[in-house]
Amino acid sequence: MLCALGLFTMSWDRLANIGLGPYNVKLPVVLLTVAALLLIPEWWLRGAGWVRARGPLRWLVLVAIVMIVLYSVRALFVSPITAGLAQVVALGTGAVAPALAVIGVVRSRADVVWALRWVLAGAVVAGLFGLWQLIAFYTGLPQLIAYTGVGTSGEGGRIAAFNYEPAYFAYFLVLVVACRVALARLTGMKVGWWSIGFFGVLLTLVNARSLLFLLPVLALLLAVAWRAHRALLLRGVVAAVVLGALSFAVPSVLDALPRGQAVASSVPSSTTVSAEPSATPEPSDAGDAGDAGDSSPTEVAPPQLPTNVFDPNEQSSNAPRLDLYKAVLRVDLDSPLLGVGAGGLRDALARSGYVAPNQGLQVVANNEWLQAAADGGVPLLVLELAFVVLVAVLWWRARRDAAAQPLLAGWLTVLLVGGMLTSYYFDLKLWIVLGLALAAITTADADDSDQAVSASS
Repeated sequence: MLCALGLFTMSWDRLANIGLGPYNVKLPVVLLTVAALLLIPEWWLRGAGWVRARGPLRWLVLVAIVMIVLYSVRALFVSPITAGLAQVVALGTGAVAPALAVIGVVRSRADVVWALRWVLAGAVVAGLFGLWQLIAFYTGLPQLIAYTGVGTSGEGGRIAAFNYEPAYFAYFLVLVVACRVALARLTGMKVGWWSIGFFGVLLTLVNARSLLFLLPVLALLLAVAWRAHRALLLRGVVAAVVLGALSFAVPSVLDALPRGQAVASSVPSSTTVSAEPSATPEPSDAGDAGDAGDSSPTEVAPPQLPTNVFDPNEQSSNAPRLDLYKAVLRVDLDSPLLGVGAGGLRDALARSGYVAPNQGLQVVANNEWLQAAADGGVPLLVLELAFVVLVAVLWWRARRDAAAQPLLAGWLTVLLVGGMLTSYYFDLKLWIVLGLALAAITTADADDSDQAVSASS
């Protein structure tokens, strides 16, 4: 039950949190950490079997162990040591514990179906709340969990649901789509129009600023998801037309609605915020309900597609992020062998004369590979690259597996694309999905072995 509730609440960054001093501990982290501790005998036996296994799965486990040890040991030499210890705890509770909890509880293909259904149930609740959040922004109804972060380019309300910001909700939805396809393959049912349509609309609304660029990608993904090869072109055209109409209709409708939700003019864009996976400081997010009333309210500008998506001088997201990349790169080049250690980036940047804007006690690079080089130098960067390559090999070998292939595809998509803009590597949601994928592979092998024994007998 702990694992089920953890899967259901895996996207909860800002609901039912536990405050420990300056740190914010998420409910799914607590649930899955306790579940992992209770399942120690189970995952120890199965993990030992993986180490004895051959092929990429064995190498994946060994690389993960070395990677975690290097990350943790290097963090212990960060000054102050409390910063390094906080990140070791974040790694254990935000990445290792969720994966082990899933691996321990999922023992058969039926368990995979059970786990996927809990994930999807939580995603539907989060999606419905996100829609309510957007409607409330424009009508003046209570948002319940207020998100008022808007960019400087004039767009209106954005969907964050239970996440810190829309970007995190968007990548969660990508993982959800992967889970939905995996469930359909396991149960022999087609992916329905209503489910993919629901999550597709959410992705469209979340990414309204760059909708023209996402439109062809969304159309292709929707067409592929239904696996109707003969009707691939037709369904792709239909999806493109529907999303195209939506992209022009939604801003017009929202523009006509009364502006009931006031937004503080001094609140910066949430796109510069980065959130850590577990026991990390509460980010200075523009969506915090307590901050919304501190400034004089101003009327929200009408929604519109920005013209400065790729402008390096655009202050709501691009310019601060590029400045941060340059500063972190200088730190990485100054400490290439072992980096500055997890938890040491903020002080290292300060020593170089750079203060990261809109981040809390723990500063992150907002780029996975720059973050790896900072946390553990070139050795950790190489290990993380090797880990991704091994996951890609598993994905290729699992192309005939009903559940593992879409789950691994979703994991690779989020890490490789989202990791260029955020430090995603040790994130709760990613490691839950990876744990599900690895459990699906091992349970499929076990089921095949059982069937072979039954046939021979």
